Amino acid sequence: NATLYKSTNGGVNWVSRGAGLPAGNLYGISALDTSNCWVGTVNGSIYRTSNGGINWTLQFSLAGSFSNGIKMFNSNYGVYQGDPTGTGQPYQFRYTLNGGANWLLSPGAPIAASEFGVINAWDWIDTSTFWIGSANTVANATTAKVYKTVNGFGGGGWTSATLPGTGGTAGLYYQAIAFSNATNGMAGSNGND
Repeated sequence: NATLYKSTNGGVNWVSRGAGLPAGNLYGISALDTSNCWVGTVNGSIYRTSNGGINWTLQFSLAGSFSNGIKMFNSNYGVYQGDPTGTGQPYQFRYTLNGGANWLLSPGAPIAASEFGVINAWDWIDTSTFWIGSANTVANATTAKVYKTVNGFGGGGWTSATLPGTGGTAGLYYQAIAFSNATNGMAGSNGND
């Protein structure tokens, strides 16, 4: 099974809290307090605990997807980014208004070509303005996209910028995104191996 640990003393000691989570890797985690936490899985699922990890409840799952990140801004509103289930399918840019009881697909979520998301390759300056990196999976790719919305996940309006680079046999990934404000940011890619 996946392993998840909780610390209540700044990381000096850790207690296992992964019971109830499925086998496989965990990608993306967002905790609001000592009780409430959400985590994404390798198979495109979202789990939530409201008792500090004693129990976990499946909130969302999409076969063929993959979790790249999750962020809860408060106990009701949060966002999630997952891979498309294949070429021609939308990225799983989802949001919740009720603590994850429902995860809604962002309006106009980008449709994937030969690409997918990258784990934790995103940044935001508020609940409306987000940037998300992607991976062009074509061998020796020379471009990949960074997606953006200024309307929040609930408003959609996604646009993209194509960045140049030198991809390797696995393609070109923009896997590091950071913005200090609405106009100043940086994006970093993988090496060409």
